[in-house]
This record gives sequence, structure tokens and C-alpha cells, in this order.
Amino acid sequence: LFVGAVGDTLDLAQARQAAAICAMRSLAFLQRTAGSLDTISSILRITVYVRCSPTFTQQSEVADGASDVLCRVLGPRGVHARTSVGVLQLPKGAAVELDVIAVQG
Repeated sequence: LFVGAVGDTLDLAQARQAAAICAMRSLAFLQRTAGSLDTISSILRITVYVRCSPTFTQQSEVADGASDVLCRVLGPRGVHARTSVGVLQLPKGAAVELDVIAVQG
């Protein structure tokens, strides 16, 4: 839904929204795979990749959009370690991509 570089064609608010959408999609995939989010015991780690301009330095604030969703939906099970990285390009021109490591059981 959000194509472009943060700090260039997209602003911080749009990037946070993109990260939130990535987290919601990740939860949908987890639910489909696990059968229920109730079986997810924790989110161990997320990595948030932010396609951004060379001068953009708020990658961690973008990642807050994903972290907020995971914690809001899963409560304490959604608390996680996190890395946020600025990158030159993402598949299909996406502004944000999310990698999630979850534990079931």
C-alpha cells in the first residue's frame, strides 16, 4: 500500500502506518498457520526494513508502528527484541518490510 522511500516520497506517519500494516499481515499469516493466535506464546524478534532516503534517520520510530500492533493484539506475548534497518530498496518498491520470529506452544 505504501510505495516509495521514507524521507523522500513518504513521511514518518505514512511509514509507521506501513509498518503497522506489515504487523497486521504477519499476525494474519501466524493465525492462518497456527490455527489461532492463542497458540502463539511469544514474538521473539522482529526486524523492520525501511526503504528510506540517505538522510532519513528515524528507522526505529517507523518500527514503533509494528511493535505497537503486536503488543496491542498479543499483550505481553507480543513484547519482542527488535532491529530496524534503513535500506536502499525493497521488493516491489515497498516502503517497509517486516520479518517476525514467533514461538508457538
